[in-house]
Amino acid sequence: MIPFDAKISEQQDTSENNQLIYVSNAGVLLNLNGRKILIDGLCREGFDLYRTTPDKMAEDILLGIPPYDGIDLMLFTHHHGDHFDAELVAAYVRNGGKAAILSTEKTVAAVRKQLGSARQDQCAAAVSRSSLEEKRGVSALPFEGEGQLISLDLAPGERHTLHLSGIEIDAISMVHLGKEYENVRNLAFLIKGNVKILHVGDGAYEVENYQGLKLDEEGIDLMIAPFPYVSLPSSRNLIQEWISPKKIAVMHLPQKEKDEYGWTESVKKSAKRADQSFPPIRFLEELGEDTAIE
Repeated sequence: MIPFDAKISEQQDTSENNQLIYVSNAGVLLNLNGRKILIDGLCREGFDLYRTTPDKMAEDILLGIPPYDGIDLMLFTHHHGDHFDAELVAAYVRNGGKAAILSTEKTVAAVRKQLGSARQDQCAAAVSRSSLEEKRGVSALPFEGEGQLISLDLAPGERHTLHLSGIEIDAISMVHLGKEYENVRNLAFLIKGNVKILHVGDGAYEVENYQGLKLDEEGIDLMIAPFPYVSLPSSRNLIQEWISPKKIAVMHLPQKEKDEYGWTESVKKSAKRADQSFPPIRFLEELGEDTAIE
């Protein structure tokens, strides 16, 4: 198996590997034993700081050009423009994309608005908190274009399991980073395949987001998280005590040419001061770069 910190060359066959491709600010394409999951992978608002999905890559996703063909799931942690773009997602649906699309109510509503069809509104699956409490697995309803929309209305701290496209996912509602965004619904996703991957979106690095979840007992192989999770001693302690992943991929870093305050270099220096028992860290910076996940 190729090490976690090694880049996979174009000549190598990755069909038997669990693979991660970095596609945008917080966006990754996961290929887990042949199942493809795109998380926060279509966005166009970088706020003149963060990486957005390149036009050519977005076109490949919309048209299903390898390696972005056959996507089984599209997950969006929340509606902010550096994680999600409603027009691009709607274009994917209109183009006949078949992936199930899962996010918060506000995010899915934005896609429905772009699609602009009452029929699609009626057929999109809106999963309420009450219905989720009645059953753990939820099936989405198909609509025109063979796509699927699933919205989740979860209170902070709620966690529910869904089975979509043969993939088991725990959706966990977390408070968003930053006091000004504390009312934003942010979903973390724990994907349970032949490896376990946790993508926290912009979930705040606060104990309240993690206590009681028992994520440290899940045997998480890879945690994907924004850079403050590794830059502060308190957030590193939180990872070790409450999550305990085997490896960490760090996203949401500024573009190199826009990083006037040297955030990336500062984060890397801080991460080097982590205890030797801290999980290995990979910084996601090169769009299109792929990495094997052990």
